[in-house]
Amino acid sequence: MHAQFLVALMLRLSAFAGVLSATSVMAGASPDCRSLSTLDERMKCYDANPGQMPALPPPLHSPPRQNGESVRLEFRHKMETTFLEHGVSMDVIANGTHADILTIFGYLSKATVYQIAFSGRVLESAKEIGFKKVDFDDRGAEGHWIFDLSGTTPPTCDTSRRVCR
Repeated sequence: MHAQFLVALMLRLSAFAGVLSATSVMAGASPDCRSLSTLDERMKCYDANPGQMPALPPPLHSPPRQNGESVRLEFRHKMETTFLEHGVSMDVIANGTHADILTIFGYLSKATVYQIAFSGRVLESAKEIGFKKVDFDDRGAEGHWIFDLSGTTPPTCDTSRRVCR
């Protein structure tokens, strides 16, 4: 259930442009999922009311004509904000000499990393705007996954080959 929510969330991030806006919900038909107090309640609500998931922003056909570092920093900010708006505690950091390494830091399982990286299209989006690596770092004991984006196409496995498409 958590993985399905994260997949839907990351699909919305993959387009990158614009602020996500919630779809309107008919009064009295169902509760506002964003107003529920716990993550489990919100995810159950989104499962039961898929129309309340944020609308997909317009696709990013090419990065805006501005400094690549500022585009990556904006992507990082929007990704972290989207996680927080949906009650998912995740830190997203753009580090490296030119903010070209994207680090996603939180309580992550191998399955969650797979869903975000591949179903959520994070690797493709990050590569498009110039990130060289995406680093998933678990706060717990589950692990650490690094995806090298330096090739001509997004990778199908992390560098240790523990998570593959």
